[in-house]
Amino acid sequence: MKRKASRFAYVSFPVSVKPALAIIGFLLCSTLTSQAQGEAATGKITAYAQKAAAEKLYLHLDRPLYLVGETLWFKVYYTDEQHRLADLSKVAYLEILDNDNNTVVQAKVSLKEGIGSGAIQLPTTAASGNYLVRAYTNWMKNFSPEHFFETGVTLINPFLPADAPADMLPVANTVIGFFPEGGALVAGLENKVAFRAVDSQGKGLVFQGKIYNQRRELVTSFTPRQYGLGHFLLKPVSGDSYQAEWTDAAGKTQVSPLPAVAADGYAVQVTGKGDKVQVTVQRAGNAPGGRLHLLVYKGTDSFAGTAPVTDNKALFELDKKQLKAGVNSLVLFTDDLKPVAERLWFNRPARPLLLQAATPKTVYSLREKINLELTAGLPAGLTSASVAVYLTDSLPELPQADIESYLLLTSDLKGKIEDPGYYFREVSDATDLALDDVMLTHGWRRYQWNTLLSDPVFQPAYLPEYYEHLITGKIVDAQSGAPLLNHAVFAASPSSRILPFVGMSDAQGRFLFETKGYTGPRELVVQPNLRNDSTSRITIDNPFSEMYTRSRMPVLALRDSWKQDILKRSINMQTWNSYFPKPRPQTAPDSTTFYGKPDFRYYLDDYTRFPTMEEVMREYIPAVLVRIRQGNFHFKVLELGLHTQVFNDDPLILLDGVPVFDTDRIIRFDPLKMKRVDVLTRQYYIGELAFPGVVSYSTYGGDLSDFEMDPRALILSYEGTLQHREFYKPDYERPDPKAQRIPDFRNLLFWSPSVTLKGNEKQTIPFFASDQEGTYRIVVQGLSQEGIPGSATSVIRVTK
Repeated sequence: MKRKASRFAYVSFPVSVKPALAIIGFLLCSTLTSQAQGEAATGKITAYAQKAAAEKLYLHLDRPLYLVGETLWFKVYYTDEQHRLADLSKVAYLEILDNDNNTVVQAKVSLKEGIGSGAIQLPTTAASGNYLVRAYTNWMKNFSPEHFFETGVTLINPFLPADAPADMLPVANTVIGFFPEGGALVAGLENKVAFRAVDSQGKGLVFQGKIYNQRRELVTSFTPRQYGLGHFLLKPVSGDSYQAEWTDAAGKTQVSPLPAVAADGYAVQVTGKGDKVQVTVQRAGNAPGGRLHLLVYKGTDSFAGTAPVTDNKALFELDKKQLKAGVNSLVLFTDDLKPVAERLWFNRPARPLLLQAATPKTVYSLREKINLELTAGLPAGLTSASVAVYLTDSLPELPQADIESYLLLTSDLKGKIEDPGYYFREVSDATDLALDDVMLTHGWRRYQWNTLLSDPVFQPAYLPEYYEHLITGKIVDAQSGAPLLNHAVFAASPSSRILPFVGMSDAQGRFLFETKGYTGPRELVVQPNLRNDSTSRITIDNPFSEMYTRSRMPVLALRDSWKQDILKRSINMQTWNSYFPKPRPQTAPDSTTFYGKPDFRYYLDDYTRFPTMEEVMREYIPAVLVRIRQGNFHFKVLELGLHTQVFNDDPLILLDGVPVFDTDRIIRFDPLKMKRVDVLTRQYYIGELAFPGVVSYSTYGGDLSDFEMDPRALILSYEGTLQHREFYKPDYERPDPKAQRIPDFRNLLFWSPSVTLKGNEKQTIPFFASDQEGTYRIVVQGLSQEGIPGSATSVIRVTK
C-alpha cells in the first residue's frame, strides 16, 4: 500500500522480543552518549521485568446474593498477564471482608494447572450487608493490593439488622478529574483531554460543562459520552490557566481547575485506523528533539521503535497484530532514557471467545429436566468453563464482572470501572470511543520508570507457592528477642498420615515449611528441637494479606418490600439444610507415611499387651534399645547392615506424625492407646537434617489420644486448603418415592466449576428444576487455551 509523502518520519514496528524491554535496550543504547551507561540502565529494566512477573486471578461466584447459612460455591481462574492459564502458584487466598476490613471468611484454595474451586459455608453470625470478596496468590502480595481480584456480594441475615436504615444512607459527593492524553497539558499544542465525573459510589454523572481561561473567556464546552466519561480538544496558551464549570442533573454547579499548562513537553495522540494504530507526537518549547523511542509492552511481551523528530513531530505506526489482547502500555522515551509520556491502548481480541448458553425452551414446570446447551464458538482447542443457574427476585444484586471484562480490562486499570461489560456486549465505533476514554481516565503505571531506572532491584518478600501452601514464621531468643540462625523448627498436624515438616532458620530467624496434602481445619504443633533448645520463641505468620484497597461496598438498607422474598429464601435455605445432604469433604482416609515402607512395623494387637510402654519397647521392639541416662529414658536404634551397630544419638520420635523430643513422655504414655510402631534402622534425611533412625508411633485415632505435649511447643489452629466438595444435583428421572416426598426449594439449581468445551462442539448439561417458582439466571464463564476469555448469560422461568 502506498503512503503519502511526508516531511516527518513514519516508523512501523516489525520486531518483537522476549524478555520484556530487551529491544528497547538495544535501541536506546545505540543513541546514548555513553553506551556503557545505556546498557547498564536497560539491563536494570530487563532484570526487573523478568523477576517481577505478574499474576491474575478471576473468581466466578455461583451467585451475587446469599442468605447466611447457605453455601458459596466458586471457581478460580489463575492466569499470567497474557491471560493463559498458569501453573506457577499452587494456592489462592480468598477473603470476605466488611467495609472496615474485618474478616468474615478466609480460605485457601488449591490450584492445579491454573484452576481451583471450592465451597464455603457462610457464617450465621454475619450481619446483613454488602461485602467485599477478594482473591490473590502469595506472590501477588509483593505488589499493590490493587492487583487483587475484588468483587462484591450481598449477605442477608433475617435475624440481624442491616448495615443502616434507609434514612442513614450517605450523601453522594461528586468529583471530576481531567487527564491530558500522554500525561501533560502542553502550551501551543492541541491536547486531547479526557474527563471523568462520578459520585462517591463511583457512578458516572450526567452534566453540562464549559472551559474558561483566567480571563473568563469561554474556550470550549463538553459533556460526557457514557458513565460520566468523555473528552474534548484544547490548545492551551502559554501562561494561561483553565478551569471547568460543570452543572449536574440536579442543577448543582461546581468549579474545578484543569492541570497546569507546561511550556515544554510532548503531546501524544493515539488513534486506531483499520488494522493500524498511529501514534503522533508533537514537541513544544525546549523539550529534547533528536530521536524519540516508543516502547509498547504488556506483561513480558514487548516491542519498540525509534523515530526522528522532524518539524517538531514524530510519527509511529503499530500493527494491531503485534499488540496483545487487552490493555497495552505505550511509553515514550527520549534519547537519554527519560520517560516523557505514557498512554494506554485497548486492543480487542482478533478472535473472541463467543460462548453461547441456550435451552430448548424458556419456561419449565416444577422438577422438569432442563438441558443446557453450551458452545464455545472456536474452531478448535479446549475451553475451561464454569456454569451457575440461580434464582433472581426483588432482592438487590451487586453487579458482577464477567471474566472477559475483568481479565481484558479492569484487572489492568486502577479505580472502579462502572459496568465494564458494556464495552464488550455490543462492539461498535461508539463503544470503542467510550473504551478509549476509559484508557485515558483510568490509566496507571505498573512501573514507576524514574525509580526503576535508578534502582530496579526487585526483592520479593513473598515467595510463589510452586508446590503447595507455605507456612512461614520466625524463631527468636525468648529473652533478648534476637533472631536465631540455623535452628531447626518442626511442625506437624496429628494424623494417621505421618508427614512432619522441617524448616531451618536464616540470619533473620525466618523459616518456612513447604506443606503437602495439608487440607481442612487442623491443629498444628510447632516446636524446635527441645532436646537442645529450651529458650526460643516461635511465631507463625498470618498467610492472608494485611494490605487493603480503598474499595468500599455500598450500604445495604433492607426495604419492607423485600420481606416476602427474604422470608421465602429463608424457608428455602432451612428446608435445604434440613432435608438435603450437606456438601461434605470428598476425602478418603490416608495412612501414607513420609518414609514409605519402614524397616520394621509392629502392630501391638498381635502381642500380649503389657501395662507400660517400657515393657512393650523392651519385649516387642528389638530394633530399638531402651537406655536410662541421668535418670531419663533414651532410645537407641540398631543400625542394621553388614555389621550391626547402635546409633549414638536419639532417633527422631514421632507420635501420630508429631515429633516428641522427651522420651520420658512416650514411656509414660498408655500403651493400650498405641496401634502401631514403625522403625527405620538407617540414617534418614529430611531436608538439611539427618536423623539416626526413626521411631514412629500411631494411635488408633491418629489424634495423639490425649498425649501430654511439651508445654514449650506452640499449638494453634491452622486451616489448610479447602477440601473438595461435590455439588448435589437431584435426579427426578430415577424413581425414588422418598425423594418425591421431600420438598425441593433450591435457589441454586445448578453449579459446575469443571466444564470443558471442545472446539465448536455442542455440549449438553442436564439438571432439574426445583419446587421454587421464579426466574432463574444462567451464567457461563470460560477461558480458552489461547487465553481468550468469554461469558454468556440467559434466563429461564420455572412455574407450576
